[in-house]
Amino acid sequence: MKHVFLLALVSLMLLGFVSCGGGSSLARVYITDFGSNTVGAFNLKSSGSLSGIGTGFTTQQFGALFSLVDPANKFLYVINSQSNNLSVFSILSDGSLDVLPGNTTTGLSPAAMVSDSAGKFLYISNSSSNNISVYAMGSDGSLTQISGSPFPAGVGASSLAMTPNGSFLYATNKAAGTVSGFAVNSSTGAVTPLAASPFAAGVAPASIAIDSGGHFAYVANSGADSISQYSIDSSGNLVPTANSPFQTGGSAPVSVAVDPGGTSLYVANQNSNNVSIFAIDSSGKPTASQPSPVAADISPSFVAVDPTGKFVLVANRDANDIFIFERGSAGALSSSPKKADTGTTPTSISFTKK
Repeated sequence: MKHVFLLALVSLMLLGFVSCGGGSSLARVYITDFGSNTVGAFNLKSSGSLSGIGTGFTTQQFGALFSLVDPANKFLYVINSQSNNLSVFSILSDGSLDVLPGNTTTGLSPAAMVSDSAGKFLYISNSSSNNISVYAMGSDGSLTQISGSPFPAGVGASSLAMTPNGSFLYATNKAAGTVSGFAVNSSTGAVTPLAASPFAAGVAPASIAIDSGGHFAYVANSGADSISQYSIDSSGNLVPTANSPFQTGGSAPVSVAVDPGGTSLYVANQNSNNVSIFAIDSSGKPTASQPSPVAADISPSFVAVDPTGKFVLVANRDANDIFIFERGSAGALSSSPKKADTGTTPTSISFTKK
């Protein structure tokens, strides 16, 4: 009996050690796995490690491409690009997911989405139907398409970004080489094209990010290995800056992210398997950091900065893993990132908000 007690005590000590390993949790992380039609759930620890929650949650659809956590951290929305619809999950207290019945129909080949900061409206780009679907977000996770939706965009509408104040919405039009800009009606969710829209970008603009102050926009031109930078004027117009476009130093930039403080820009270069790093000064001008770019795994397809600004996460599509880089001074990335395995073909990363 004494031996049994000692074994049980040792087991409890080991369990306690494992649960405390890696430090406290900074955020929950959700990763879409396109090839396995699942969403991976993780806790991001203060050490930079990812601890899995469950074993992957199925969307029950095809082509899990992009995910978004609502501002209240209650629901996870997942684009199923091959099914032309959306799955909605409840986020449970332990971070696990419970899929809600039914699916919301989108346009053709939905690609990305964004919500306003109040969690009233959800915007989805549809790359084959060249438009944007807009839905009112219910308190129970339900989505109701608003009057007038979908709204026309450009050819190959893909990445979306909204200014922090919710006044303006932007969509990259990958096939057209432009960015569409819209004024947003905060009461109805409807969008109206800006008079000067669309705005010229480079070849195959694949991703757009806006700084936390809403002053600058950065567009990754995947066919030109460059970033187009714009200042955002009071009317929402994108005005190219003097140094735009600038080269990334990598090949096929497909994803771009700005840290919460607006001091660093990160670019995932899919064909050269690396991540470019730029320091952003007070005027919004990016300057390549040293060293840059840093190595990723095979086909980095998505880059994101966690809500605390401590880590940069990179989804490596053809390696089925995530790299977690710790940020150093001037936004530099650690040379020895941590790694976490994912499902098949990870394509996006989303976080719960602090």
